[in-house]
Amino acid sequence: AGGFTKIIMLIDCSGSTASIYKDRPVLGWIKDAALGLLAYAHLHRLPVATIAFSDSAWPLTRESADYIAHGKAILKLQPSGWTNLASAVSLALRLKPRKALIAVITDGLVEPRDVEYLAEQSKANRVIAAIVDPNAEGKGAIPPSSRKNSTIRC
Repeated sequence: AGGFTKIIMLIDCSGSTASIYKDRPVLGWIKDAALGLLAYAHLHRLPVATIAFSDSAWPLTRESADYIAHGKAILKLQPSGWTNLASAVSLALRLKPRKALIAVITDGLVEPRDVEYLAEQSKANRVIAAIVDPNAEGKGAIPPSSRKNSTIRC
């Protein structure tokens, strides 16, 4: 499972995720990405913790291998408020993410320094940012950097 002991997902459900991309709200694409990562966790029997964020951040589900509960909670998310990734980063760091895969799933309207801080402070195996960007038509994936962290634009 890539050396990971758990997966921590930070899921953006701010108001900007109500934007439409290919006839669907961006939040729908974000949910799809989160559910795909949940399937990966299930396949490798990794516990998952999910943190949702908009104006503030809150634990969406407790760290567990109850993939059904995680999925149901993810599907209930609705867009509202503004984007406060910093509060989600603070919550994620409290989960002691050593040897974790941390996934920030967002529409990209976040402060890059918050993602960089998470990568520097978390001691996770890997921090990735999956960005569902309605303005990135045809851009494809950005190749991973030489660092242990990467960004993927969808």
